[in-house]
Amino acid sequence: MQEELQYALRHTSKTELVVWGAASAGRFGSGLWRRGKSLYRIAKATGKLAYCEVREGIRAGQEGRLAEHGRDRASKVKAFGTKAATWIRDHAQELPSVARSLKDHPAEAAPRMLGATLGFLSGSGGFDANGGVLSPDMDLMFGIGAHRSVLTHTLILGAAAEATILSFAELAKIIHQKLPRDHDILWDHLASHGQNFAIGLATGYGVGLAYHLGVDATVQAAPLHGIPVPMPMEAHQAVMLGSSVAEVGVQARRLQSDSSSRALGNRGKP
Repeated sequence: MQEELQYALRHTSKTELVVWGAASAGRFGSGLWRRGKSLYRIAKATGKLAYCEVREGIRAGQEGRLAEHGRDRASKVKAFGTKAATWIRDHAQELPSVARSLKDHPAEAAPRMLGATLGFLSGSGGFDANGGVLSPDMDLMFGIGAHRSVLTHTLILGAAAEATILSFAELAKIIHQKLPRDHDILWDHLASHGQNFAIGLATGYGVGLAYHLGVDATVQAAPLHGIPVPMPMEAHQAVMLGSSVAEVGVQARRLQSDSSSRALGNRGKP
């Protein structure tokens, strides 16, 4: 396959490679922008909620109804828990549809599920969030002093991984057209299923990365390296936790968008 790849690259014009490279850079920039927007939305909502809660608490204290305010907030927390449980139940009911999708459309669903599984394990480093060749802990290859680098333990890694995965899937489609006639059948599988696998891989990696950063920000808290200004430990944790939450937001929107697209596609079928 290496010789076939070299053959295909020799027959790929510089213009095509330049366009591909520019699109890859654009994916990275777009990925950073989407994660930044996700983080901003979350921070804005959290800040607004905190401000309202403090304001209402002060007002309740001044009016002598602090106990009533506490009971009201307790009931709201209970209502939120009920709503969360309902959300989990409703989404759990969607699992049979996932199984049906795997049965009815295996060529599309199986590569995505495989990619998502491998992506999660790669991004998280396992459920203990330690190690992993492609997880944030890969910076240990450069020594313990490079561990918890700002490049690998923030949303930067998520944007870079997403751009790399999707760009290589696109490159595989480009060079498939340039392969010699008698090429390995694996190239055909990559061309037909590679995009679905790449989408699953990118999504799974993002979720795994979010999990890893969440653990590092809370259970295994330690400062980041590479930040030029001194910050308290809480700020380091906030950066990692914010990156984790932003990554979750990006992947949730992607899944929602994919679900909507599939629903529209199924609606158009006879």
